[in-house]
Amino acid sequence: MLGFNQTGSPDNRDYLLGRACVFLSELDSTTGLPTCYRPVGNTPNLSVSVDIEELTHRASHCQQFGGAVIDRRLIIQRTLNLSMTLEELNHENVAVFFSAGTSNPANPAVAGIVAYELTDNLALNCWYPIFDSSGVRALGIDSSLVSVDKQPATALTQGAAPTGDYTVDETMGLLEFHSGGPNTLAGGEGIDVTLAADATAPATIETIDALARSQVRYAVKAIVENQNNNDEQVEMEFHSVLLVGDGDLSVVGDELAQMGLTGVAESNSALTGSPTLTIQKAVD
Repeated sequence: MLGFNQTGSPDNRDYLLGRACVFLSELDSTTGLPTCYRPVGNTPNLSVSVDIEELTHRASHCQQFGGAVIDRRLIIQRTLNLSMTLEELNHENVAVFFSAGTSNPANPAVAGIVAYELTDNLALNCWYPIFDSSGVRALGIDSSLVSVDKQPATALTQGAAPTGDYTVDETMGLLEFHSGGPNTLAGGEGIDVTLAADATAPATIETIDALARSQVRYAVKAIVENQNNNDEQVEMEFHSVLLVGDGDLSVVGDELAQMGLTGVAESNSALTGSPTLTIQKAVD
């Protein structure tokens, strides 16, 4: 596969039934070079297409000199397009799909959150997130460490009506208030919340902010195996690709979700010869 045919005859080992391990590396903003290559996981589709922009010239000769025919074709531009489908929706892959910025702030549930006003106009039967003064969500909380007061200083009872005034979603750090509890919430009240410290809570919060990064370039490396030729391997590397999410991401459905990424290969002037795509393998 992708080597020289030195037999002088057709070789059916060169038929390609491909599988691949695919890797991404962000390009260093200073050097323009790849850093380290991160595997993106199962990639059921990886394809390359070539687009051309051309100029054709038509002669207007009489029949004696060939007639009105195309006598020159000029290629003005060639574009290498890359598309891939990912199935592993981890933090890094989803961030690429959404052109997202990522952060890993400390979970406020660990240190706890001092009493603050959750709302000054309570709405019943909807959910309120718990967060610290900088806006970082508290996730993975222990409901026994939550204290809620109706202003000015009436302690509310946790649990479903009629024995409780509010319920807690511990995983997502949410509070829901309802009528019919012991303190007869009617809506419109001011509510204060305190979250005691919990050293056993998850230490960090993984955050993805979609569309926060519009110009992220990657080196894309694919180790391609040809199952038709004893899993012979070649390496394809696109040296600079502006890679973006393209198409739907079905987060609810009856089939496994997939993410589509597309990009246009660019030459990388930080490398000798400013290559766009390099294909190579070892030869005995």
